[in-house]
Amino acid sequence: MGALFILVMIAGLAQLYLGYIGIEDWLGSAWALGALGLAFFARIMLPLTIGTYLAITNVYGFEWWIGAIVAAPGLLLIVPALVTDTLSKVFSK
Repeated sequence: MGALFILVMIAGLAQLYLGYIGIEDWLGSAWALGALGLAFFARIMLPLTIGTYLAITNVYGFEWWIGAIVAAPGLLLIVPALVTDTLSKVFSK
């Protein structure tokens, strides 16, 4: 169980790094720091997930489908959270 935790932490740090690099390459370091701030303070990970895709495809030069595979775990966590949040707001009234 401890090894799984360490593996998940390494994957999370890699996604933070790749997201920063991708956004920094396209929009500059101020926007990349803003995306990190959104991730840490508002728990909005979508900009870093897009940045991860951009880093894999544009910075490191891999094909688009490899970028999608690398960014997909972030999307798999974001989409259910958005749906759950939206449904909880709709049905709470």
